[in-house]
Amino acid sequence: MTTRRTIGSPDATRAVDWEQRIDFPRLRRERLERAKAALAASELGALLLFDPNNIRYVTSTHIGEWARDKNARFTLLARGADPILWDFGSAARHHQLFAPWLSEESFRAGVSPMRGAMPVETGIPDRLAEKIAHELRELGLSDEPLGVDMADLVTIEALVGLIYQALATGLLFARFARPTAAIVFSRQAIVAPYAGME
Repeated sequence: MTTRRTIGSPDATRAVDWEQRIDFPRLRRERLERAKAALAASELGALLLFDPNNIRYVTSTHIGEWARDKNARFTLLARGADPILWDFGSAARHHQLFAPWLSEESFRAGVSPMRGAMPVETGIPDRLAEKIAHELRELGLSDEPLGVDMADLVTIEALVGLIYQALATGLLFARFARPTAAIVFSRQAIVAPYAGME
């Protein structure tokens, strides 16, 4: 087991012992509580976040200004659960070491299509959609609405593609699971009185 530090670099917060300055643990805790409360008050089962500002608000993580317009990271905040952040492998490991306010399981390696820089042919959009679908199934939220703050077209297509794939699978199953028994009609009709009726 790796020992986790509470601060990534010495003097990172310029903390002093003679006065209370910024209470970062409280800031992180209250941001996440507000996001969870807003989700609970909505009709959504989960939120899928790509906007770096929203990810930072919910997870209190940041990988530098260079990534601000890339949308390389993504976070799933599901009803009743802590957020899951997918980030570059080295960044995910860094968060596991230096972000003790969330469990190590909250940080996973993975990237988004980065505003279309990773086209469909790379498989990245489909893998992203599969990861989200897997987590929603695990949490029992696969039938609940998913809110998305912003996404590129290939990501939307991959997420919608899963919906169509599930729908098509259901329709095919219904078609082939149909009973084979059928009503057989006679080629000749018999007209005769029945039980005293004419």
